[in-house]
Amino acid sequence: MPPTLTRAAVRSLVHRALKHGLPREEAEEIVARSWERAAPHFDPSRGSLEALLHRTVQREAIDWWRDRARWQRVQEQLQAENPHVVLPISKSADANQRRLLERLDEQERRIFAAWALQKHLPQGDFDAQRAAETVGLTVPAFNQAKRRLKTRILCTLQELGLESRDLWSVAANEGPRRKRHA
Repeated sequence: MPPTLTRAAVRSLVHRALKHGLPREEAEEIVARSWERAAPHFDPSRGSLEALLHRTVQREAIDWWRDRARWQRVQEQLQAENPHVVLPISKSADANQRRLLERLDEQERRIFAAWALQKHLPQGDFDAQRAAETVGLTVPAFNQAKRRLKTRILCTLQELGLESRDLWSVAANEGPRRKRHA
């Protein structure tokens, strides 16, 4: 039977993780992960469960920061090698995108998806004819639908109190990451 912990012990473990500067959600996740890792290997003859968990939480917190720093270095390296690399989107931008898409009906979402594919796939891979066919329209009708959709998106953004940059920013004060030539 696996050992048990008191609420006070769990609070103490979360507090230890928070002392390492982790966000609350991460601290709780690390405590849960530490429990899963330590409980099967617990041997009472080697010390208390709380001591084992405190050490495991400490190691997990340090690993979390190392991974975060490593990812930061990877992003910087990618950015240096290719200035057009798209970095992970912020949580607020993701939430704003979802709010916008929820306001669109099914046909508008299909047009939006075809439009995005047409725009972002290599030229010739998904031409206007093919994009229009995927949504059951002719090319002129598809182009008209895209214009209507653009107007609808701009109106919806106004209704939501958002600007277009609220949909794509990597951080609150950043735009797309591209090198600007002076």
